[in-house]
Amino acid sequence: MASAFPASPDRSRLDRLLGYLDADPANPALLTDALQEAIAAENLDAGDRILSLAARANVTSTGFQAHALHFCLLKTDYEAAAAYGDSALAQGLHHPAVVFNTGFARFYLQRFADCAALMLPYCAANPAHAAAAVIAARALHHLDREEEALPLLEQALAAEPELPEALGVKALLLYELDRNAEALVCADMALAGDADQLDALLAKGEVLLEQDQPDYAAMILQHLVDKHPTCGRGWSDLAQCAFLAMDLPEVERCVRHGVEFMPEHIGSWHLLAWVHILKGETGQAREVLQRSYALDRNFAETHGGLAVVDAMEGLTAEAELGIRRALKLDAGCMSAQFARLLLLKQGGDAVGAEALVKEVLEQPFGESGETLFDLVVKQARLMSEGKTRH
Repeated sequence: MASAFPASPDRSRLDRLLGYLDADPANPALLTDALQEAIAAENLDAGDRILSLAARANVTSTGFQAHALHFCLLKTDYEAAAAYGDSALAQGLHHPAVVFNTGFARFYLQRFADCAALMLPYCAANPAHAAAAVIAARALHHLDREEEALPLLEQALAAEPELPEALGVKALLLYELDRNAEALVCADMALAGDADQLDALLAKGEVLLEQDQPDYAAMILQHLVDKHPTCGRGWSDLAQCAFLAMDLPEVERCVRHGVEFMPEHIGSWHLLAWVHILKGETGQAREVLQRSYALDRNFAETHGGLAVVDAMEGLTAEAELGIRRALKLDAGCMSAQFARLLLLKQGGDAVGAEALVKEVLEQPFGESGETLFDLVVKQARLMSEGKTRH
């Protein structure tokens, strides 16, 4: 009988095991040994065939599942990996490799609470495993538990003092905890070891934005999106740099990349809406703000933004209603204040709305002397900080 698995000329151990499986395809021990060899050889085709045979034979031994978990991680099938890992754990197999690999799969499935529940005890028992501590810290970061994540990063750095990923994640957490000077030091240390480290580039770019160095920030953030083009937060930050320079086409280009990878990030949708508002494109602005409204019906800036659009279109009654709704949700709502000034300026006349918007943006607002444009930029930053994950 011809083998279902083509043999290589050297008849390796994997080839021999695959040949044996032709005669005994439901043998759990053979399937486990063969899968282990497929992993060692990184032979994805053979591994897939072995998993298929095991499924038909209903092989559920913990040993096989542990290897299946490893194999599925190898081919980045996190859903299958987590299923094998969860099953092995449920059957009482708590081998460190199974715990770590299952936690790893849960993280990439965005099951952050489940990941942390598994990885925190693992990290306590395995303090020298730096990679595990970094994953646990990332999971806590996604759960907005930054203060708990920092000790894990210190644990990782105690094991590997120059680990760029640990330094980069630490830099980002420090930035989000308003410890910018420390964040910048950590980011630079990370980038000295890995010039493309995503978290460090993000932290450094955002610190520079806060320090009113948009040109330098843009250089850092452009490098970030060049190396990590699916980082929505990087694109959103780069859009803010372009917004400060009033390069509206570039803002729109960057934001559209951002929302492609971060479709639930309200701050990015609002930045895009302001691009359309500044260009007098009320229809497009309304459409974008409706996307934001669908994400959160009780976000004041969305109601205020829609009031701005209504004011620009001469819909005074609708604008006034939107202003009241926004201020009820947030008495300091910037876009509602903007809409109110717009109504006062235009007296219900929608003609020349684009020019009027720019005139109002340039007016000082409040005791600080900041212009409404300054407040728009500040609001865009506030809606980005700590709200996005890459």
